[in-house]
Amino acid sequence: EVNSFSEASPQDSLSRTFLDWASENLAQKHLVFDTDTCSRVEIDAQLALCVFEALFLGGPDSPTTETYRGISMREVFEGAPSERADAAEAGQRLADGDGDAAPRPKVF
Repeated sequence: EVNSFSEASPQDSLSRTFLDWASENLAQKHLVFDTDTCSRVEIDAQLALCVFEALFLGGPDSPTTETYRGISMREVFEGAPSERADAAEAGQRLADGDGDAAPRPKVF
């Protein structure tokens, strides 16, 4: 369904919603497009699983050696806005003397 995105996709379609999410949450945004033309969304089950892990677990639960199109899967997500916010929150807790720098669980 996500790979069916086109210029005719309705604003509220799953494919359009995914593309908007990827734009806001992936550090390597271009990786959701096909490698030949960069004109259509093309992800595989491996990236889809990591997207679900990011949504439900706060980040991909993949080994550091796992790659997607030659890029570490963690780099695909690393530095995305949600991770920067988590790091900033952990730093603030340390500065406040909380002592627990572990990210707080996200409530959806």
